[in-house]
Amino acid sequence: KVQYNGEIIDLTSIPQMMQFSVPTNKMLKSSETYTIPSTSHAGVAMVVQNQSGKLAPLNDAKFIGVRFFSNQVIFPKGIRLGMGLPEIAHKDTGLLGTPNYCLGSPLIGTGYEAVTLVYIDSASGDRISLTIGAEDRFISSILYEFEQYE
Repeated sequence: KVQYNGEIIDLTSIPQMMQFSVPTNKMLKSSETYTIPSTSHAGVAMVVQNQSGKLAPLNDAKFIGVRFFSNQVIFPKGIRLGMGLPEIAHKDTGLLGTPNYCLGSPLIGTGYEAVTLVYIDSASGDRISLTIGAEDRFISSILYEFEQYE
């Protein structure tokens, strides 16, 4: 659950709460993911994945997560877009501590490439990925994926 626009919502209910325009002619390879922006809520996108073993239409893909680009969401522990890197990832005082792993350049904020801090909940298998822009030192997007590491 997260707070979105001042209201507590269950992330699994996003496809029912918001509208998404799903392209009808898009095909996905096996295990391919696709991000579908919301047409009713700016800064929110649904992430789906083809979990069949073959090429399949996008509308048959499974809903596996949500990406937020707008600052209208607050995750547990107060995690939100715009927070600085030390607030989240400092080993001793960060809200989430040291990430399970990172993607991207180790030269954070130098303009080379974006960096993603990845945290995995060992109990649920859920994964949260916090992206920091190439020239930034703050969170610019949050991706929450369900049961990726069960």
